Amino acid sequence: MLTITVGCTSENDIVLEDEDLLTVDDIILALEAVDISLKSTGSISVSEEPVAAQKNCYKINDTKDRLIIFVFPSIGKRVEYYKNTISDMTKIEVADVESVIPIKAKNGLLVYVTDETSLNGRNNDFLQRLNQIRKVAFEELNDTKELVFKGKGEYWEASVIVQYYKYRGNGWVEGTVRQKPTIKYNGSDVSEIDRVEIELNAFQYDQHTEEVEKWSSRRGRHIIDEQGYIRPPGSFGNGVIEEESIFYQINLDWNQMEDKFKLKKQAEI
Repeated sequence: MLTITVGCTSENDIVLEDEDLLTVDDIILALEAVDISLKSTGSISVSEEPVAAQKNCYKINDTKDRLIIFVFPSIGKRVEYYKNTISDMTKIEVADVESVIPIKAKNGLLVYVTDETSLNGRNNDFLQRLNQIRKVAFEELNDTKELVFKGKGEYWEASVIVQYYKYRGNGWVEGTVRQKPTIKYNGSDVSEIDRVEIELNAFQYDQHTEEVEKWSSRRGRHIIDEQGYIRPPGSFGNGVIEEESIFYQINLDWNQMEDKFKLKKQAEI
């Protein structure tokens, strides 16, 4: 468990192995672009500190919240520390503070420290700051790519935008994926449709089993708007996709009718 205590801090001088890796300045500039201002502070120390990392501590937007920025000399070093110390937890209870939220950013690790008790939506300012930092880390600081999948059936058409990053090393692989589906009815009278039962599955080739297996699955009932669109909530989480083999299958049930079809990769941005 990662423990945060009050005390003195020290910084390690680390030379990055690759020009493409992030520096502390890269991270700060990206956050400042979305009005997250950081003021240097020396009031945080961390147990089980990574030896091979540069550490800087900041106060966020003149609040009590703080951000610790670790910059590692390689992505692999960050992955090793994250796996051994933090694992995949999104909230870690620690001594002296309410919550610590780790955010992965390529060879960097952002640790959001807050004394707020409202991770469940009772403090909108806190959640807005946290989500801004998470968004910047995913979209700007990681090597995020985008795939578009499209398909069309007899009555419906659908698309899924997949944003993801994936890092591989000697004996490890790490990734995060965000999926944004959009579904449109092409029939004659949208007003006759009440709710639509939708099942959206993603499949890809598994190198270990050498078979095509289900990678993700979502099912739910959704309301169609006046223009014939359904926009289910997006999903975000850890996962590794195989770009060359992934495809989607969608099943739609409404008014005792059914439509099903595949969504295939259209473009990589």
